[in-house]
Amino acid sequence: MRTKDTISVDLHCHSTASDGTLSPTEVVDLAVASGLSALALTDHDTIEGVAEAAVHAGRGPGRHQPGDGRRRLDLG
Repeated sequence: MRTKDTISVDLHCHSTASDGTLSPTEVVDLAVASGLSALALTDHDTIEGVAEAAVHAGRGPGRHQPGDGRRRLDLG
C-alpha cells in the first residue's frame, strides 16, 4: 500500500546506451508512467545516455548527482 510518505525508485536500469531495449528518453517516460520518484540510469561502462535522460526529465546538465560513475535523476 502506498502512503503519502512512500516513494518508489528504480536504482538500476539500462538504456540503449548499453544493453537496454529502450532509449534514455523512453526509460524516463516509462519511469514517470510507472509513478517513480527517481531513477538511476546505470548503463554498462558508459554515461552516454545520461544527458538525454536528464534533459527529458526536465533537469539540465549538472542537476543530477554522481555516484560510482552513474547518475541519479529526480523525476518530479
